[in-house]
Amino acid sequence: MKTSRKVNFWEALILFLACVLVMLLGAISLKTATGANLGICAALIATYACFVCRIQFNDLIKEAVKNVQRAFPSILFIMIVGAVAGSWIACGTVPFIMYWGLRLINPKMLLFITFLVLAIVSMATGQAWSTITSIGVAMAGVAIGLGVPVPLAAGAAVSGAFLGDKWSPISDVPALNAGISGVSTFRIFSHMMPTSGLGALIAGVLYLIVGFFFTADSIDVALTAEMLNGLSGTFNLNFLVLLPLLVMLALSIFTKLPTTPVVFGSVVLAVITGAIFQRKSILEMIDACWNGAVVSNSGSEVVDKLLTKGGVSSFASLIILLLIALVFAGFLARAGVLDAIMERLSKIIKSRGTLILISSLTSVLMVWCTSSVYVSMILNFTLYQKLYCEKFGLHRINLCRTVNDCAPMFGAIVPWSNGAILASTAFGISAMSYAPYVWACYIPIILGIIYGYVGKDKMYPTYEQELAEEAAVGAEG
Repeated sequence: MKTSRKVNFWEALILFLACVLVMLLGAISLKTATGANLGICAALIATYACFVCRIQFNDLIKEAVKNVQRAFPSILFIMIVGAVAGSWIACGTVPFIMYWGLRLINPKMLLFITFLVLAIVSMATGQAWSTITSIGVAMAGVAIGLGVPVPLAAGAAVSGAFLGDKWSPISDVPALNAGISGVSTFRIFSHMMPTSGLGALIAGVLYLIVGFFFTADSIDVALTAEMLNGLSGTFNLNFLVLLPLLVMLALSIFTKLPTTPVVFGSVVLAVITGAIFQRKSILEMIDACWNGAVVSNSGSEVVDKLLTKGGVSSFASLIILLLIALVFAGFLARAGVLDAIMERLSKIIKSRGTLILISSLTSVLMVWCTSSVYVSMILNFTLYQKLYCEKFGLHRINLCRTVNDCAPMFGAIVPWSNGAILASTAFGISAMSYAPYVWACYIPIILGIIYGYVGKDKMYPTYEQELAEEAAVGAEG
């Protein structure tokens, strides 16, 4: 039997482009399911790896299983997020936010408030998904009533929620970044101020400016009245229905409890809240957690449509898609496709600016190709670490900033990624319709690339500083 090998650069490039072609044709022309497209790509890589490179299929499977094991906590959390969406609607939390949003928010301020509120909540909780499926849905309902296009409102919501998720010191994204780099989440947070911090400020100003194009004349008075009547007539909207949200925020901010049990606890509290204030049985609330909330007799077709969603079962297709994506990423890694491409890229990188430009582009590109933010972050950090540290003398925290600025928010934009599917399902629109308005995603990337070419050296801690820090920690130990 011939000895196994990994693919060379030209093989890797052809395979990579073939997979991109399959994904694009499937998504744009053939309209085939994303999971099916990823499955075809995985089969293509596996076939070439086994028959041409003589790699054992079991070796490919082992690499895929490693990916699934690493992602299992995320899969579990997806299930809990489904329960959040269903239970928070059924208990009145989401309807309460939607009702008072329609009553109090001026159309001019909607985009800015949506961006700001979701950013604050997501940063406090460290979770974009539960923020989108709860408060994001409510703000989409407000947008409809105020005559603001839903794609614009969804873009502001995604900007805020995923900005908080990638920047929050208690989020899984910075935690993953810290885990693979050895740099603390709080230090990564502060180092992202010139990019994500300034980017958030610019995005907020843009949402504020665009919002002034919407006036009171844009409000559909009849529709707003219909929605308000439907919400107040269907739900008991007293302040106490916000308990699931408030308790989750308090536990996330003031305790060191893990995020998953905190969010699960909010589901349990939502079940109790719904039983008390919405006069639903415990079994009805549990059904809302599993199968989703159902609102069918509010008198408003818009309210019925917006608030009939959620539940663990509604995320089954998302979980399947994530599993297929992880298998695909495992096959790519074992066959050496990305390694071969990165090795060739490293030879053309001659300056710090080019390094940051290319590492930014590949961080984004890998999300498009693997549909996984985690895979992109892990692979890009692994592939670029030596270039940043040894060739260009840069501290690892600089690579942390680049990867964290670029990959996470595209998880809500790439149509076949789990975050984008979740958001598009929550808002009832395609990811591509709100993608142009996720300004807090694009601005930090642009700023990071500009800094790479013209930024002052003091913005970039050096590899010597990193070694000195490690020596100091060793001496203290």
